[in-house]
Amino acid sequence: MSWSAPRRMREALERIARVPEVASRLLAPVLTTYAREQFAASHDPYGRPWAKLAPATVRKKGHDRILIDTGETAATIQAVPWGSRSVAGVRIRTMGWHQYPTAHRPARPILPTGPLPPRWAAAARDALREARDRAIKGT
Repeated sequence: MSWSAPRRMREALERIARVPEVASRLLAPVLTTYAREQFAASHDPYGRPWAKLAPATVRKKGHDRILIDTGETAATIQAVPWGSRSVAGVRIRTMGWHQYPTAHRPARPILPTGPLPPRWAAAARDALREARDRAIKGT
């Protein structure tokens, strides 16, 4: 066995240990796109439409577009990778106060409230596969 074999094995194990971190970086921009698309379509991650605005709100705003006045809120929706080399995930920065209902307004969720929607789950699987393949190839 050459002296380089242990080094190559150590490097391969380090790449494998980074698979969650790499997958997180690959997944974040995809989930940002999905969440912004949902926002623009006024529906939750499962495709259910958000509750319509109350008539008084429409009168006050002068239009019936939900959560859209300037576009600033939509621009704040961003998925970001987080974690360490062996534990990673994606955190989505969004207007969390709309995720759940209050006494004065219905929920208009951006994030899943139950099992991952199929589209989100498929994106996560794709990111993990890509990260795994990169680790195996050494890229």
